[in-house]
Amino acid sequence: MRGVESHAVKLIRDVVAESAAAWRAEIAKDINGAHLRSRELVDDVNRAHSAPAILRGIELGLFAAIFLVGLGELLGLCVR
Repeated sequence: MRGVESHAVKLIRDVVAESAAAWRAEIAKDINGAHLRSRELVDDVNRAHSAPAILRGIELGLFAAIFLVGLGELLGLCVR
């Protein structure tokens, strides 16, 4: 009877080990997939937020250039 019992325990242990390994592999696969999707979302959000910042920088540069040209014209008229 002991031999049958130890054989059954070994079989159960093997089945549980295989099942746990398969479960861990599936969880790792799900985590990797979620990681890739989250990276894509972060990149999309970053791209969406960087476009207005670039436009804001261009607008500020144009405003500064126009202001400096106007200031130069004004100073030129005052000095003459």
